[in-house]
Amino acid sequence: MKKAIRSIAVILAAMTLAAAFAGCKKNGGTAAGTTGTQPSVISSGPVYKVPTDIPAGEYVLLVTPEANAADSGYFKISMDKNGSEIVADSAFNGNSIISVADGQYLKLENCTATAFDKAPNFAEGKKTLADGMYKVGFHIPAGEYTLKAAAGQGLSFYSVYASPDRDSVTDSGLVSGTKKITVKDGQYLYLSHVSLDVK
Repeated sequence: MKKAIRSIAVILAAMTLAAAFAGCKKNGGTAAGTTGTQPSVISSGPVYKVPTDIPAGEYVLLVTPEANAADSGYFKISMDKNGSEIVADSAFNGNSIISVADGQYLKLENCTATAFDKAPNFAEGKKTLADGMYKVGFHIPAGEYTLKAAAGQGLSFYSVYASPDRDSVTDSGLVSGTKKITVKDGQYLYLSHVSLDVK
């Protein structure tokens, strides 16, 4: 009786493995909803669909070194491949942070994107930070900072967001000379023609 039970268990295990292997082949050897190996660094040019081409989540954007100094990076998140149903889009200098969800499309110009949890901490070791977006608690500690306007660089301003979503702004303003602000862990600070000294 025990031998019969073992034989049945072995057969069931074999059938389960065979079904799993067949499912893997059907999906091209990848997780369902994806197509092949997804890039670790996303480049400018193609339109990427989430999650078919890239996973949903937060991404760090960096202006490409090949771009001219006067060039800004640009991203567009939309609900269609043609980019007519825009969720968010923006030009930026230095770096930015975005979040994309399933069903959305991402288009990049003059920049690259890397998943936040795989991106290097570009602020690490720097005593002064300038144009770009920074996550409080990761790139900079929470607390009070003095913002300094960059002379002769055009309009100087800052924005504080609750998330990478550009509609989640909690504070923003122009900077003329200097201005003190306070940021909390989990917030996102965007600087344009503004610098701050890291604690």
